[in-house]
Amino acid sequence: PNEDSAALNGTFADGLWHSVYFEISQTTVRTIVDGREYNTNQTFTERINFEKVFYIGGGRPQKFSFQGCMRRINVNAQDVIWAQLDPESRSSEIVNGSCLVTDRCSPNPCKHEAPCTQNGATFFCDCSNTGYSGAVCHQSEYFTSCSEVGLFYGQTAPQINVTIDLDGSGVLDPFTVLCDFTDRNNPETRIQHTDGNFLSVDGFQNPGSYKRILNYGKASRAALAELTRRAMYCEQSVAYRCWNAKLLAKPQGYGDGTELTWGWWVSRSG
Repeated sequence: PNEDSAALNGTFADGLWHSVYFEISQTTVRTIVDGREYNTNQTFTERINFEKVFYIGGGRPQKFSFQGCMRRINVNAQDVIWAQLDPESRSSEIVNGSCLVTDRCSPNPCKHEAPCTQNGATFFCDCSNTGYSGAVCHQSEYFTSCSEVGLFYGQTAPQINVTIDLDGSGVLDPFTVLCDFTDRNNPETRIQHTDGNFLSVDGFQNPGSYKRILNYGKASRAALAELTRRAMYCEQSVAYRCWNAKLLAKPQGYGDGTELTWGWWVSRSG
């Protein structure tokens, strides 16, 4: 049975094997797929006769049929042996002893973790909520920089919050920035961290005993590094409101010439 947790719910076109059990009586239709049971109460007016022709994986002409592979077929407690079937009942399109179905979703051709579905002819990528479009979700829906944003909105708004994608369809995820067009020739890109409110810090005596990590939301360390690398000029602002604090003072050294400090800044390079 298929116990793959990554399999999409509600579809069997996932390239995996599935166990299917079907039972029909005069009052009930029972179906079990991969251990999950589904029952339907149905009263048949005519007597059910299982001695007639069975269509396995197919149907009458002009009807859609199964596209895939089957193994270990059992009907009325009897194994279906291909070699023992009447040649006239075999479909000419069936290949015995081999599974020639191509799994078009393995490996997943869809970019940016978009889910893949398929039918007998092709595959489909669901680009919803990925921020990308195109056949395989490879085209970014966002601008790559505030300079590019300025070409469309620089004359209409002095500032605008917008999501940018630095490398288009690359590995870096999109993130939100504030584009400032006060200087039309040199737009500024600003990123706010999530700790905008002042926080009272007290009771930390030893150097380095208190640490404050700045979280810039969906902007990863790699994205911030790339944004900094591309910038003509970069600065980072942190505000302190100190009263009788040792923050900018220097404690006594160890007597060996070592210069200590109560507080220090850790850059992106450590």
